[in-house]
Formats: sequence, C-alpha cells, structure tokens
Amino acid sequence: MTDEQATIAHIERNGLCAMLLVMAIAREVHARATGDQRFADAAAAIRKIEATLHTISDDTLLMWSGINDTSEGALSALIGLRLNQVGVGVLPLYDNAAEFFQPISDKVDDILRNARPKMH
Repeated sequence: MTDEQATIAHIERNGLCAMLLVMAIAREVHARATGDQRFADAAAAIRKIEATLHTISDDTLLMWSGINDTSEGALSALIGLRLNQVGVGVLPLYDNAAEFFQPISDKVDDILRNARPKMH
C-alpha cells in the first residue's frame, strides 16, 4: 500500500468513526428525550461498531472510498440509512463493525462481480 492509499484509508476510517459517534450521540439524546430504551440500546450498539472499526481492512476502506466517489456519495448514504435502522425494529443491534458492514460488503462484491463481464 502506498503512503497516499494509507492516508486515504486513514481519512475514511476517521470519517466513518465520526459518523458513527454522531449517530450514537443522537440516539442517546433521543433516548433521554423519549425514555425509549431502544434508542439507548441502539446507541450502545453503534458505539460498539465504532470501537471495532479498526477490524475493517484498509483495502476495504479504499475500495469503499472509490465506490462512494464514483456513486456521488451513495455508499455513505446507504451506511447512514443502515445506522438509522439499527435497533429500532428494522435492523438488529450489532456487536461489531464486521457484522454491521458485512451486508454492505457482500452487496458491493456482488455489484462488482456482475459489472466486470460487462466492462469490455
């Protein structure tokens, strides 16, 4: 990995960490305002995702960064949408980043696998 790629991966990881922390804080505020324990549980799960983000490889983050740029932010929007759905009846509570990001990673792999034969 080049220094430039390592820098991009570092920036992407920090950006995702910030997104996760902001979402966790928003869930905590919502939990206090409503008294709804689901939001407190969601905040705790999102903090677990953030705390284990280091388990996502730099190569994966680089690939996601390129896809996000190419798709004009669609991947970031998808991640944000999934975060909104954690622990409120749509998506389960996650124990780590790998569990949360696996469906996204699988979908990206499927899209890339299906696109390669058509790129000639």
